[in-house]
Amino acid sequence: MVRQLKVMLYFFLTDLRTSFIIFWTVLSSIVVLSIIAAVLLTGVENGKMYLTISFAIYIYCAIFGFIVVKESLSFSLKMGATRKNYFFAVGILFLSLSILMAILENIYHSLIIAITELLGISNFNLIHLSAMMVNGESVFYRFGIDVFIMFFMFTTMFLLGLIFHKYGLIGGYGVLGLVGMAIILSVGSGLLVELIQFMINNPSFNYYSFTFLIGVILYLLSWLLLHNISAKSFSGS
Repeated sequence: MVRQLKVMLYFFLTDLRTSFIIFWTVLSSIVVLSIIAAVLLTGVENGKMYLTISFAIYIYCAIFGFIVVKESLSFSLKMGATRKNYFFAVGILFLSLSILMAILENIYHSLIIAITELLGISNFNLIHLSAMMVNGESVFYRFGIDVFIMFFMFTTMFLLGLIFHKYGLIGGYGVLGLVGMAIILSVGSGLLVELIQFMINNPSFNYYSFTFLIGVILYLLSWLLLHNISAKSFSGS
């Protein structure tokens, strides 16, 4: 079991390497261009530049969580991996990547702030969800929020990827339709707006802890799909 887990994790990381490098290269380019834009806006009335790198990372985690099913599930099962080992390997991968990406995000965030302060660029603002907290500049809060949200994005989209794999486009888009309908109804009833307003007016780290808990539950629920899933997707690929 341990050897099989190591092999799958090595396969995951090898497959991840290219997209990981491309993502951070593109993100770094955007940061550099944003800092240059902030310099050019110096002296302009209300000329400020706002940027968030954390949301870009969350989106990357969501995309990776979805495509990991297509990229690795069929191949792993055909190569002799058990579904249980695949389940554990994915869980280890998602948690490890969440921690790694959170560490990198915090280092990058601190580095960007240090560089802009050193250069005297006062109109460049780096935004993070932790800013809503009382101790918004705390590395602990930034790290915790990043880990919790990244893991949630990984597991949510992994579960969606399994649904597409097992039930095809009809099943996948059907679930997305139900989720979309639930969002529309909650917006129409005012519940979602009230919830967002409450969270903004009463910021708490517990919200993100709850998000992580939901992520763990979704990961555990993925086993219900995975334990008897076929190596061949519903579409036949």
